[in-house]
Amino acid sequence: MLLKNSDFSVISRILVLGDKRAYEVLVKKYQNSVYRFLLHLSNGNASLSEDVAQETFIKAYIKLGSFRSLSKFSTWLMGIAYHLYIDHIRKYKNEVRFEDENIQQIPTASYREAIDAKIDFKKALSVLNDEERAVTLLFHIEDMEIKKIAQTLSMPQGTVKSHIYRSKQKFSDFFKSDIRNKNVNS
Repeated sequence: MLLKNSDFSVISRILVLGDKRAYEVLVKKYQNSVYRFLLHLSNGNASLSEDVAQETFIKAYIKLGSFRSLSKFSTWLMGIAYHLYIDHIRKYKNEVRFEDENIQQIPTASYREAIDAKIDFKKALSVLNDEERAVTLLFHIEDMEIKKIAQTLSMPQGTVKSHIYRSKQKFSDFFKSDIRNKNVNS
């Protein structure tokens, strides 16, 4: 077991000592956040998210020597995940199908409300384009600063701010429309 668990010490151990098993520490530390980011980015496509998450960790391991510690390892890793996702979407644009949730039995009203909230969030994310969705997820879900998002997604900070603003506008329009539709159907 490693004495220090900081990302820098783990990366140094891998690069300097050739300790391939040390990479498991980084994978375990970041696998959930990378998968969650990709799952939201892909509108809930679990299969795509798993595939791209695996590719992310493989590519990160291969490119570990190019990590320069100018940003956090997590920022660099999320950038790899985002770019692999975009590459995958471009390559398989006509083949990507988003999964539908099939809920047959709902045991309680609070469970149904939780499912409705999850579905509403997925629907709301679907009104955003890929860049807006990525920025929104990193900003609101991963709690990443604008500067780090700009580094992660290789875009200017002003563009990140614009995406956040447009996403808020689109969310607002979506939820206003959704509320009107629910009131009409009631």
